[in-house]
Amino acid sequence: MFFKLMLDTLKIWAKDYHVDGFRFDLMSFSFKDNLLDIQKALHEIDPTIYLYGEGWNFGEVGNDALGNNAMQENMAGTGIGTFSDRGRDAIRGGSFFDSQRSLVANQGFINDKITKTISLPDYAGIPLELHPILRNSVADFVVKQSQYNAPTGTFTIPPRTTTVFLER
Repeated sequence: MFFKLMLDTLKIWAKDYHVDGFRFDLMSFSFKDNLLDIQKALHEIDPTIYLYGEGWNFGEVGNDALGNNAMQENMAGTGIGTFSDRGRDAIRGGSFFDSQRSLVANQGFINDKITKTISLPDYAGIPLELHPILRNSVADFVVKQSQYNAPTGTFTIPPRTTTVFLER
């Protein structure tokens, strides 16, 4: 019933008001199949409509506890974008788990924290802090370490489906 409400409402916004993009907060609390059905219906109205959202792997839906949820890794290849918490944290520093003083202590690339660079021919001189962004955007980029306990493969195929955001 709720899915029908979502779908009907989005179709009205797209058709009657010409909205060409929709953001889904806590998108991972929806099922992947529902988002794909929404995408299909909206693309029948306008094939350029872009969908994106927060595909976090946490809480009651973490690790697909309730089904195949619309989280980062599951959305790869769908054309539906997800926010890149890894990219955000690599740039500004800190992580989802940090606050106050730990955000200052755990500096990111934008604050001049460059600890190591890699020497692979294709990625020479890329600071280690920027690896999470590349991991999300370049299918063959391999990350040696991750603070997110996440798979080492990319979750944004094609790269345009990653959304790196920064907040203060």
